[in-house]
Amino acid sequence: MPHLLKSLVLVVLSLSALLGATAASAQSMPDPPSTFVGSITDAGGEVPAGVKIEAYVGNNLCGESTTQFTGEGSARVTVYVVDIVSDSQIDGCGESGDAVRIRVGDRVSPKFTAWEAGLVRFDIVFGENITPKPIPTATATPTAVATATSTASVTPDSSVTSAANRTPTSARGTPSPTPTKASTGVTSSTPAPPSAGDDSGGGFPVWGTVLLALIGLGLVGAGAGIYIARQSASSAAPG
Repeated sequence: MPHLLKSLVLVVLSLSALLGATAASAQSMPDPPSTFVGSITDAGGEVPAGVKIEAYVGNNLCGESTTQFTGEGSARVTVYVVDIVSDSQIDGCGESGDAVRIRVGDRVSPKFTAWEAGLVRFDIVFGENITPKPIPTATATPTAVATATSTASVTPDSSVTSAANRTPTSARGTPSPTPTKASTGVTSSTPAPPSAGDDSGGGFPVWGTVLLALIGLGLVGAGAGIYIARQSASSAAPG
């Protein structure tokens, strides 16, 4: 009995230590960042690709990236995507409702919006009385050959709502995830010729050929039976 009691105590202590370590690990997991994505429209002209993007919560730098182009020709638009880390990742960075300002090169966006965990759409405009350029969606361009090409563009998830009218509830800010490239393709296919067992095409059906062959074999077998019966009858008759 003393040995059994000692074993039970050891098991209980081990389980308590394991549960404590699991709870401590869950509490130490940081909050996810916020991903800001949007177009950049400048009344003075197109903002080039490769311009440095910085995201600030208060005076704290909490995310960096660069501008890029999406779309082709006259539909080309300058866009950005930046992850803004949370306060649990870097002290002083994003918490829900914190104000976030985006710096594009040496200019700071005249408007700001609130940090929220996940994906946030926030278009940046420099200039008066102009509207943000829309981000083009991916469209497929079919060709006459069996395959087709498509034009992919960076576009935020359709479930994301614009952050233009979101009012920060504090003077702080936070992170953002990466957008996905949505690419669609169209392929054309040529119908395969009907197989040997396909009854939908022209010509005599296969089942008909098989049926005729079976009938022929039956007739041959019947004739052979009659012939053998006659030979047996003639040999059995008295001479």
